[in-house]
Amino acid sequence: WLDTPRGRCDARPGDVVEAVATVRPIVPRRNPPLEDRGAQDVRRGITERWESAACVVVDRAPDPADRARILAQQLRARIERGLGEVLRGDDLHRARALLFGDTRDLDASEVDAFRETGMAHLLAVSGAHVMLLAAALTAVARFVLRRVRWIALRHNVFALAAVIPLPALTAFVMVTGESASARRALYTAALTALARALGRRADPRAVLAAVALGMFAADPSCLHDLGWQLSVIATWALVSRPAGETLEERPTSLADRALRSMRLALFATLRVSLSLTPLLAWRVGRAPVLAVFANLLAAPVGEALALPCVLLTAALVCVAPAALALPFAFVARHALALVFAIAGVAREVTFGSVALPTPTPAQWVVLTAAALALWPWGLRGRVRVALLAGVCTAVLELAHRRACHPTGVLRVTALDVGQGDALLIDLPDGEAMLLDGGGALHGERDPGEDVVLPWLRLRRRTHLVAVVLSHPHPDHAGGLPAVLRGVRVDALWDTAQGRALNYRGVYQQTLDVAARQGVVILDPSAVCGARRFHGAWLEVLAPCPRADPETPANDASFVIRLRWGRASVLLPGDLEMHGEKALLPVLGPVTVLKVGHHGSRTSSTAPFLDALRPRVALVSCGHPSPFGHPHDEVLDRFAARGITLRRTDLEGAVSATLFADGAVR
Repeated sequence: WLDTPRGRCDARPGDVVEAVATVRPIVPRRNPPLEDRGAQDVRRGITERWESAACVVVDRAPDPADRARILAQQLRARIERGLGEVLRGDDLHRARALLFGDTRDLDASEVDAFRETGMAHLLAVSGAHVMLLAAALTAVARFVLRRVRWIALRHNVFALAAVIPLPALTAFVMVTGESASARRALYTAALTALARALGRRADPRAVLAAVALGMFAADPSCLHDLGWQLSVIATWALVSRPAGETLEERPTSLADRALRSMRLALFATLRVSLSLTPLLAWRVGRAPVLAVFANLLAAPVGEALALPCVLLTAALVCVAPAALALPFAFVARHALALVFAIAGVAREVTFGSVALPTPTPAQWVVLTAAALALWPWGLRGRVRVALLAGVCTAVLELAHRRACHPTGVLRVTALDVGQGDALLIDLPDGEAMLLDGGGALHGERDPGEDVVLPWLRLRRRTHLVAVVLSHPHPDHAGGLPAVLRGVRVDALWDTAQGRALNYRGVYQQTLDVAARQGVVILDPSAVCGARRFHGAWLEVLAPCPRADPETPANDASFVIRLRWGRASVLLPGDLEMHGEKALLPVLGPVTVLKVGHHGSRTSSTAPFLDALRPRVALVSCGHPSPFGHPHDEVLDRFAARGITLRRTDLEGAVSATLFADGAVR
């Protein structure tokens, strides 16, 4: 469906939709060496985003595949209605997350707990769900077929038992949304069944490789799907068992069987966790240290108890009175509560999930070369390669941290967050502060989560001495909640105008997150004036002593001047002509100017620029800007004065480094 200003436009698979829409191109943000997710969308062929639409559905005769998907949608709707009859509140939301991978109704902290502890696969329709269902259905089919004498004598029971579950598996995958990892598991089960039907032994690694290559050839975009990546790597780790596990003599006693099963489960979980940690560290920025133990506790409860009970509940509510499903719903409810409790406890354990720095390009080269070099060597050679790679990585890390935490300079970096502001200021003593966090004005991804936090990780910034919200507009505040959750912040500077006017939305969310994180919130009365600030001389020029609620928010922006020796930078937020005029008596020449209001014609007036006479100006604006920033007349003003203009819409992230002797680079 499409959610439109005129209501929702319901369309079935195969329908033609005629729509009037505002279509905007997806332009990746450029903050090298970070790769924006928009670039991944473009590589997958997604080049435009519909912001709003009025649409009409034009029916057409569906083909067989469309009919199957329509039936799957109807079945899913029936299952969701039935689950709602036997489960309520959080229990229903958790069951839907486990069964359909739908986490929209879950609390964000619960989803974060599963992701950070390496248990996210339990809240996704992963290949494990499909394979568990396949194993259960195959076991049932084999049990029945062995007891039907004429089938057992005339046919290959193992081959038939592998083929019979395929229609049910296909239906399950279609009902749950056809995720890439679920389709990978379905294709694996089908190829294995085909091999058995032909009397061939299916090597699990060969089957996995064939399926992965086939999916990549049919749709190269799956390579950018994190779920598909995790599914392939985890399955490879499971099927690539050491020879000692596969050749070990099977125990006969029940106790020995139980011990062997526990040991194999431990080793399998360990292999999967170690295999997935590098990818999770790269894509999520954290290493789930307790993943092995958390999964050992949660996986049996979630996949061997909760999932079967939810499946049985869903099946019963579709074909029988809801009362018959109540016993299974009762077990599922408590099993899900236990799984979520395990994730919550694991997240709270100190060092249960460790934040890892994003490797630099040079470190990726070293680590990749080391991984390739490990294969031809024996144990001693592998140890030497690993030690050499570790030393090289550590040396590169020290050099990178030194470059990212400069001392004796003042550096201002305007990140490319599209239409908005986000500036990282490296202070002379090696600390840093952040001015604004960008915002998603037209449905883009959160710039705090996608740009600012990854940039801070790449710069090895886990601590900020201050986060300044210049004024409470969403293109400045939108990314700050993610930043406040992701790094340690000493204080949040807020003009307090938003509180006086009862602003809601991302502004209120920013304040709420700051309060939960224990961040001190300072208003102008606490920060106005001049003082030494981490090696620099900092002056808050406005709004002092407080922001007037009657003043437009742009003209009530924080205006900050930083001096380092003979160099200085002015940060005026979105100050417009009236605010600029009020400040003229206290302004003087500066080295660098952050252009106010993204280059709007209502800012950067001629008297303002004549008073400042900057050598370099940084402007942060969208590409393309929905408001036409920077305006041509503003560009002419800068050009007429010979001011070097650095633009995020043309260059991506731009920076200026100020030296105590007044030089700027």
